Amino acid sequence: VAKQLPNKITHDYYILVDDLDLHWRGTALQNAFLGSLLYSMRKLAISPRIKFVVSLRKHIFRQINIEERDKFSDHVCEMQWNKRDVREMVEKRLQFVLNITQDQIWDSAFPDGAFNQLWESTNGMPREVIRLAVSCINVAHELKHRTVEQSDIGAATKRFSEGRLDDLASVYQYEYPG
Repeated sequence: VAKQLPNKITHDYYILVDDLDLHWRGTALQNAFLGSLLYSMRKLAISPRIKFVVSLRKHIFRQINIEERDKFSDHVCEMQWNKRDVREMVEKRLQFVLNITQDQIWDSAFPDGAFNQLWESTNGMPREVIRLAVSCINVAHELKHRTVEQSDIGAATKRFSEGRLDDLASVYQYEYPG
């Protein structure tokens, strides 16, 4: 199939692979499957019309036994997020969810300094900042507040932290039993 593929494809294709960390236990079988997946993608990507994008946590990628790992280094792009980029992502999401302008987000919907609080409470990870911002909105809505108040951020941060603690426990419980 890999040899015939370049001759058969007439359009560009992007194959996106995500959620490989769901139910991750780091077993030898899981590592072997992921290694095989990466090798297969490398073989199938001989056509410039096929591009694979795989989202994988760094600690999982490091666990995978890959022969000639250096041959993959040109294909690995490590993502890092800066505060400005994350803020823009959050603003775009909130503009859509709340149907308000970008200026209204931090000027009227959230109290002063709210983004910095969200950033500090989430290690700056985009998904977490968005999740916490939405949680703030939900708390404000539950309490019938017209805007997010400082107390809503506190309550949402507590909920978020409890959920995050559970998430971390599930990630590390197999690496560090007990």
